[in-house]
Amino acid sequence: MINVHIAERGETEKLTRIRLECLRTVQRLPQDYIFPQELVREISVYFTYGDHTTAIAEKDGHTVGCASVSWLHVMPTMDHPTGRRGHVMNVYVSPSFRRRGIAERMLRLLISEAKARSVTELSLDATEEGMPLYLHCGFKPNTEGMTLDLKEYSE
Repeated sequence: MINVHIAERGETEKLTRIRLECLRTVQRLPQDYIFPQELVREISVYFTYGDHTTAIAEKDGHTVGCASVSWLHVMPTMDHPTGRRGHVMNVYVSPSFRRRGIAERMLRLLISEAKARSVTELSLDATEEGMPLYLHCGFKPNTEGMTLDLKEYSE
């Protein structure tokens, strides 16, 4: 049986491992790829101190999936009077455990947590593979907004 639950702060090492597995898969990196130490360190710091909630899926003591929400508190607006928003990231299930409803269970757990926190909007960046799940859970595509990549910005 797959156990899906909210991770506790002390599970940083477990969360870091599954995040790196996710990155390896999404980026199509070889199994022996060595991640930059800065990246590994910052992932660990995020899971230790970051303002997030992460759902994990486990089977027989092994982590087989995760999904996170980064909590944001921005200036309240008429449409979002609490100013509380969340950004869903890192929705991942190990390949041999896919198509069993695990990602949906984790995502719905995070949606419930968002509602309990009076969050008025959840956003995410969907892959083509993940799009059917997000639509099924009530997310809608949107074309609002713009971004500025500060790594490329020069004055």
